[in-house]
Amino acid sequence: MSSAASLKLLYDGECPVCTRYVAMLRLREQFGELRLMNAREESPERTRVEDLGLDLNQGFALFVDEELYFGDRAIHALAMMSSKSGIFNRMNYFVFSHASLSRVLYPVLATGRRILLKLLGRDLIPQ
Repeated sequence: MSSAASLKLLYDGECPVCTRYVAMLRLREQFGELRLMNAREESPERTRVEDLGLDLNQGFALFVDEELYFGDRAIHALAMMSSKSGIFNRMNYFVFSHASLSRVLYPVLATGRRILLKLLGRDLIPQ
């Protein structure tokens, strides 16, 4: 990952946990600004993810320049780019800076998101 990269995060804007996560995430200044994009809205990034056969209900997508990180790889990359200021960002780094732990925990988070959306009466991201 290069410094001052173009960063875009495609996430579920109707999931309260996802929205809170991205609001609390702080990247180190060297990585530049993270552009947040709602996966429920049409965009070239959403089309690219879907064209690759990836399901945005299974994970969010991080674009670093033109490279795509999805699901556990995305949360791991974000942890590696995050500042360690504040309790949330330190915890995020501690847990998700380990690729193997990210691989194990991310599916649990995705399942929790599905359950939460169902409890809130919200639909999944349309495919």
